[in-house]
Parts: sequence; C-alpha cells; structure tokens
Amino acid sequence: MYQRHRLSFLLPYSSLLILLALALVACGGSTSTGTAPSSTSATSSLTKVSIGLGYIPDIQFAPFYVAQSKGYYKAAGLDVTFHHGIV
Repeated sequence: MYQRHRLSFLLPYSSLLILLALALVACGGSTSTGTAPSSTSATSSLTKVSIGLGYIPDIQFAPFYVAQSKGYYKAAGLDVTFHHGIV
C-alpha cells in the first residue's frame, strides 16, 4: 500500500523533470558553420508551399501575411501561396 502511494507521488515530479530536460535539449544552439546563400541563388531554389488557411479570410491569419510581407518565408527558402476555402 505504501509503495503504491509513493509511486503515485513521484509520477508528477518525474514527468516534470523529463519535460524540463526535453526543453533544455530543444533550446540548445546549432553549431552550423556554413555561410548563408546569396539572394540570387536563394530565389532560384525556393520550395513551393501551398497553405490552406480556412474558408473565410479572417484576422486570425494575419501572422501568416505579416511573415510573407516581411520576407520570412523567402529567407527560409519557401515560396508560399495561401488558399482560402476547400483546398
């Protein structure tokens, strides 16, 4: 009886410890030493991506359009097209 109570007491703490360890691993920096591609080569090798955002255009999709207008997708090597409605 005591053993079962002890295990149920330790489960939340061990789960929290595992989640914290995963968060630390995920936040680790990359060790990339390569140079960034030039803008001319980046535009020719963009990956085409089509994103369906929903049936009706709405303010909830604003971050997608802001990212497109600021060039975040092109910097990541993506040519993004947005579609509304059934995709």
